[in-house]
Amino acid sequence: MSVKQLHQAMTSQLQAIREGLLWILPCLMILSLILFVASIGEFVLGRDEPWVKVLFELYYFVNDLFPILLTAALAFILAMRWRLPRPPIALVSIVYLALFNQLFSFTGSTVVFELIISMVTPLYAVPLIAYLYKIRWMKFVTNNHLGRIVKESINLILPTLIVGVLVLSINASIIFLIEASNILNLFTISYSDSPLEFGVLFAMVNSCLWFFGIHGYYALLPWVDILQGAVEVANQEVLATGVTTSFVNHSFMAVFTFLGGAGATLGLSFALLLFSNNRAYRLIAMASLPLGLLNINEVLLFGLPIIFNPRLFIPFALAPVANTIVAYLAISMGWVAAPVTGMPFSSPVFVNAWIVTQGDVNASFLQLVNIGVSLLVYAPFVLSLNRTTSDKTILFSSLDTTYSRRHEEALTLSDDRVTKIVNENHKQQTLEQKLHSFSDKEFCMEYQPQICRVTGQVVGCEALIRSVDAEGKIEYPGAFLPWFEQAGLMKDIDRWAVVQVVHDIKIAMAEGWAVPTSVNLTPETLLDEDLMRQLAAYISRVGEYVHVEITEESLLKDKERVTKSLNALHKVGAKIYIDDFGSGFSSLSYLTMFDVDAIKIDRSFIHTIENTKGQKVFNGLISVAQDLNLAVVVEGVETETQLERIPLRNHLSIQGWYFSKSIPLAQLRHYVTQRKNRHESLEQT
Repeated sequence: MSVKQLHQAMTSQLQAIREGLLWILPCLMILSLILFVASIGEFVLGRDEPWVKVLFELYYFVNDLFPILLTAALAFILAMRWRLPRPPIALVSIVYLALFNQLFSFTGSTVVFELIISMVTPLYAVPLIAYLYKIRWMKFVTNNHLGRIVKESINLILPTLIVGVLVLSINASIIFLIEASNILNLFTISYSDSPLEFGVLFAMVNSCLWFFGIHGYYALLPWVDILQGAVEVANQEVLATGVTTSFVNHSFMAVFTFLGGAGATLGLSFALLLFSNNRAYRLIAMASLPLGLLNINEVLLFGLPIIFNPRLFIPFALAPVANTIVAYLAISMGWVAAPVTGMPFSSPVFVNAWIVTQGDVNASFLQLVNIGVSLLVYAPFVLSLNRTTSDKTILFSSLDTTYSRRHEEALTLSDDRVTKIVNENHKQQTLEQKLHSFSDKEFCMEYQPQICRVTGQVVGCEALIRSVDAEGKIEYPGAFLPWFEQAGLMKDIDRWAVVQVVHDIKIAMAEGWAVPTSVNLTPETLLDEDLMRQLAAYISRVGEYVHVEITEESLLKDKERVTKSLNALHKVGAKIYIDDFGSGFSSLSYLTMFDVDAIKIDRSFIHTIENTKGQKVFNGLISVAQDLNLAVVVEGVETETQLERIPLRNHLSIQGWYFSKSIPLAQLRHYVTQRKNRHESLEQT
């Protein structure tokens, strides 16, 4: 695998993680709301209040489901990318996680890595399943008689069993390596030696965990317990002596360090509002402010995003550290009272500081200062984002117009959907609306017959994709393929087309009337080596009946890769046709550069065939093809006059409305049989 391919693979996996985290964002918001209400109830009425206890129990229950939700979301997204059945893969991934947790239960300090296992498992398990799923001998069912869902489910049995064994082994190895590494030494830090060092390290590690999508608070529960114990110690020391050295405690971190949530992101919200020239970022910052004042920042974490965004990692880690140090100095110098009252992390800013310090207004003022400190930490990075997302405008004075484009971030990971939708609002919304309009429609194949110029029999046909709505109205490719091309989905169209054509050919073969069928492949597909291997394997089942049509545009691409794809198709018995021959660039040279079997003469030559020059050019193309032993298909023949000007050649066939428009498979069968019977009748007479 080349460096470029490795980078693309890693980028794809990281994007899947980000999308999975976005999918579970609503669940996280519900979780945060439950915790907030429970925390307010605890503050006002105490932890023993029945409904408060119920809310905390609900919170812990849902929080325990987080690894399962993450695994399922990641597996579902990766299944889409690897062309696997999505619901079964998501369910299997949950089973993998459940089996591993049951057989290798997390003990002691390794509990903090449970979420890492839930995230890592789908990243390697799903590609492994996809690889095994492609192997023919792994499949129990090879036809569609049982239905697609049954076929997919049965064929997943063996791959998922094999990968399941690997998952248990690999995950056990990961846990062993983690427990044997020095990482665990981080969790043996002593609070009594240096409360400030403990607080700084807690703030930094919490940010690092959140950056990878791991809930830092619950991953660091051993440290949280120490900080919560320090609150009681501080309270007793203040009552006894009036001072305390244990003020870097749970309330301190909740009130002065994590202003706006993990990463002290309240400062980031204000930095975006003040300095960002990106409308998407400002909208997200505005939406995050109300929750940020309650120290809930999932909107920024997953919407901006901060998770897996390397451009924001440094300030995300430094801002809470800076807040910790500033607050420590302020309390050490006696400017602000020490926090000695318990307070949950999700509590209202300014009010919580006043409460934990037993009514010290300076504590709320210190919070305001720390918001400014974190704002200053984030500001340079927000300005840096401006330089990579600014509008680039080119003025054409003579045309009285401008061209404006949004310079996307250099790193692929920053190419966030939210930003795209806002930056290219009209274009993206139009595209999505068009795609949505086709998502409820069915796609089918129609076939346009190709008639031998000499015998009049059907010697082939071209498969042409159609869209059909619920009322049976048919739409032609020009209405939807441009939108799929804009969305980068043409490889998906090609894959579907090949599968459908092979399926229909097998039906025709079983019924005894099959004819060679042409299917179009786009340049994107020809350059995708993995996809071409899949398609060649599929075509091999009916290879002699498949003609693959490629455009001259395809031949202008990477010659080596195109040649490799054409060779793969030839090996399975398929023939290669150059579509729209003569309409492009240097058509004749392609006939010597590439191993092709036939040409399809573009319909533009038929439109001029009735004049002398047009006839000569057309005859010249026919002669060249005949000399090179190439078959010829003439497209666009609509009138008898046009047909009469086409010479009688056995290697030449006609495709056009003069004989037939594109028709469904059942009608094609009737058409083939009818022309065959007509030919036999003529021979008998």
